[in-house]
Amino acid sequence: MIHPEDSVELENAVELHRTSIEPIQYEYRVRHKDGTYRHLNDHGLPLLDDKGCPYKWVGVYTDITERKRAEEALRESEEKLARSKKMESLGLLAGGVAHDLNNVLSGIVSYPELILMTFYYANNFES
Repeated sequence: MIHPEDSVELENAVELHRTSIEPIQYEYRVRHKDGTYRHLNDHGLPLLDDKGCPYKWVGVYTDITERKRAEEALRESEEKLARSKKMESLGLLAGGVAHDLNNVLSGIVSYPELILMTFYYANNFES
């Protein structure tokens, strides 16, 4: 029932806590009866015998699937926002470059027209 990607880590944790007296907390996925995987947050505390060795663990797990989904949705929204900000910056940069280029080109395009107009008026309207 444990998700294959989580099973090795969980098996190692079980072995470690056969002798450990430290509280445990793990997140892992378990297959639900409908075939989907649910995310669980597992907390446990050891009960110690008179020699200080764990003889039993007590604990609780919490289904955190909805929290995981919300975290994933938030992460995706943050990525979309970051891409949107990059595109906005690129658009502003392109607009600024286009404006500056237009300023330069307008002088280049207008100046020959002024020369031609001056030449035309000078040759056709001399007194």
